[in-house]
Amino acid sequence: MSVRRRSLALLCLLPVLLECKAAFDIPPIARPLTISYPPGVVGDLPTSAFGAMVPLRVLVTDYAGRPQAGVVVTWDGQADPPPVLPARTTTDADGLASATWEVRSYTGLQKAWAYLPGADGNPVEFRVRAVIPTPK
Repeated sequence: MSVRRRSLALLCLLPVLLECKAAFDIPPIARPLTISYPPGVVGDLPTSAFGAMVPLRVLVTDYAGRPQAGVVVTWDGQADPPPVLPARTTTDADGLASATWEVRSYTGLQKAWAYLPGADGNPVEFRVRAVIPTPK
């Protein structure tokens, strides 16, 4: 078979080969996002007095550690009504979501959480030891 005939035969088979390849393509594996403390943030926060407003932040990244913008994070705390506002925030361009936690008026350990359903590291927990404010 001449080179020209082989080339023509391959050209005729090209659509068939491409169709076969498409039939066997495997979709990429969906990898979960990760929710975590951003660098420099820890879950154990300083002791705070009743009514103190404590800023909270979390970082949302993809499987490769790249920040993810536009992801909705849900916040909650162990009091009723929930002491973390707003209840939902969206991550910014740096993958950060923020909320504010109001320390409730009872002494001892208090907790708040950031949730991202289906994410690794879920939930992120914050803890503060609440104390009675000192009179001035």
